[in-house]
Amino acid sequence: MAVATNEISTGRVGRRPAQRTIARLSIAAAIGVAFSLVAGCDRPAPEGAKRRDIYLLLVDTLRADHLSLYGYGRPTSPNLDRFAESATVFEHVVAPASWTLPSVASVLTGLYPSAHGLRARAHAEDMTAMRPAVKTLAGVLASEGYRTVAVITNPWLINEEHGLARGFEEYLRLPTVNAPRVNDLARDIISRSDPRPLFLYLHYMDPHGPFDRHPASDSAALGPLPAASDRRLTTQERLSMPEYLRLPGKADLGSYIEAYDGAIRAWDQSFGDLIAWLDTRTSRPAPLIAVVADHGEEFTEHGGWNHGETLYEEQLFVPWVLRLPGRPPRRVSDRVVSLIDVAPTLVAAVELPIAKTMVGSDVLADDFDPDRPVFAETDVRLGGIRDPRFAQRAVRRGETKHIEKPSGPECYDLADDRSERRSSCAEVSWHERAVTDIERWSRENRELADLLGAAEAVSLDEEQRERLRSIGYLD
Repeated sequence: MAVATNEISTGRVGRRPAQRTIARLSIAAAIGVAFSLVAGCDRPAPEGAKRRDIYLLLVDTLRADHLSLYGYGRPTSPNLDRFAESATVFEHVVAPASWTLPSVASVLTGLYPSAHGLRARAHAEDMTAMRPAVKTLAGVLASEGYRTVAVITNPWLINEEHGLARGFEEYLRLPTVNAPRVNDLARDIISRSDPRPLFLYLHYMDPHGPFDRHPASDSAALGPLPAASDRRLTTQERLSMPEYLRLPGKADLGSYIEAYDGAIRAWDQSFGDLIAWLDTRTSRPAPLIAVVADHGEEFTEHGGWNHGETLYEEQLFVPWVLRLPGRPPRRVSDRVVSLIDVAPTLVAAVELPIAKTMVGSDVLADDFDPDRPVFAETDVRLGGIRDPRFAQRAVRRGETKHIEKPSGPECYDLADDRSERRSSCAEVSWHERAVTDIERWSRENRELADLLGAAEAVSLDEEQRERLRSIGYLD
């Protein structure tokens, strides 16, 4: 399928050569056997199944615990709060990676990063694309007659050679713009005359640094800062802060929390405007709308800043709000879900078959296992630089969480220690089970990676690299 790629911010419009057809042959048969152990077979679509529009809204760098919807003390998300009154809110959501490139690929493929293969290495000089046999959410929906469009704002994602453009008819690029421009384009896409159902993926960058690209926040609307942020930064905290996050003349933590919360509030206002517009449309059935984030952001909770370098909750705990027309609203607190579950859940919601290559689950299915382990991984440090000294893996079952780090294992009971301050691997009965879970998961990912084919190298041109520098990646 040919992928149209618009560089809207610069006025360039181009069409890349058709994507290579993926040779499945014996790999397809092998995957069918291997995935039956972890994902089951494709489900047949019933005759006459409704095909609603599906809108997937992903907010980059949005940690759930800074949303009023998830109990934050400041009203950062009043419009999302109202939206959630007619939606399903998942209260325990884990990102499979703590930075954008691998996590977004997991959202769109239903696979963990070490299986889908999309990742960056030293200074983005040696990047790898998604493995050739990986199916994407867009690809599944396109094969069932959907019009598929993506609006991409993060510079990591604009080069469709990564594989994220698979299945999209249009892969439109608005590098590092804020929500109002994204939503203007979304309205145009939605309003086009086309009888096919639409899958629209919108990627928002508003909460991502640098914070000085946002308008000043309305402090009065947000109310007082959390008490813990009312302090000056230590010398070490100032020295460790990435240059791109620095606010001139600001040496207190509160200024950075204020800027971040203000960016969330600004996104929320645009989100509210888009939902209000959508709710006035009656020409088509009401769409299925999912709101998620790819990862969170650290503000010195564990001595650092930014994202990608740890697997603590400030970087892994993300929102997932899902509005399914006809389904009553509820808050789901009895299960831990992962972003690898987004694609399977959306496909199942419109009664289409889930691809065998998706190991995530339909989290609304009656047979969902609430005791299922959920995993996360990272091996980068600031700037998207792969570094074995930062390689980490984590597993969570319920409120128990185990992290494997080069410095040694850490174990947390999140019910009593949400901030992950008290590691107690020697004192908990579930430590050995967690180690076994990670070993089994790592082995399965290696086997799946072999079946899905070798990940090819991806090169970035200097313009793309410069955009990454502008948001704190690369030196």
